[in-house]
Amino acid sequence: KTMGYSMARFTVAVAPETDIDKVSKLIDKIGLSLASEDDWKDKILEAPHFIMMGEFTATAVSLIVSGKTQPSDQWSVVAEMRRRILEKFEHEAITIGTIPVANVTPTRKQR
Repeated sequence: KTMGYSMARFTVAVAPETDIDKVSKLIDKIGLSLASEDDWKDKILEAPHFIMMGEFTATAVSLIVSGKTQPSDQWSVVAEMRRRILEKFEHEAITIGTIPVANVTPTRKQR
């Protein structure tokens, strides 16, 4: 059951050479801006913001973003945050990280 709020939590992958301090400040600024807008302020209880670095590889660093929303509003808030982050990253020439996908070859069952 809901506790009166939902969590808008997601990850963003950036290239390993990215300035994490710069990106975390951009994410925080985007979240605060979103939370202050008339169309969003009633849905957001705590502005989405940078929480911490997650896993990292040679091709990506995962950044965890989280905030609180009214129950069931987390999906629209996450979608809008992602859209705005992507737009800002493109404007600032911040490279999105590449998360490797396992190459699994299907095997045939032995008879």
